[in-house]
Amino acid sequence: MNNTKLQELESKVARLEEAIHDIRKLIADGSSVPWWKRTAGMFKDDPVWAEIVRLGQEIRREELTMEFRETRKNPRGKRNKTN
Repeated sequence: MNNTKLQELESKVARLEEAIHDIRKLIADGSSVPWWKRTAGMFKDDPVWAEIVRLGQEIRREELTMEFRETRKNPRGKRNKTN
């Protein structure tokens, strides 16, 4: 193997070793605290998040109302064919 190819390989191996070191450090830094503890409460007192939750609840209420109406029309649980 010629000298330049050997130097290229050594350089690549050094970069890979550095990348592996960085990844291991990232993993070690965050592993002591579970992911859910790191994210719990991150949206506390956030008005945008409160609006997202409100809209989600509204959508679920509307879906439940629609399902309730369908079951009242057809009490045996059979859905009407739309096709």
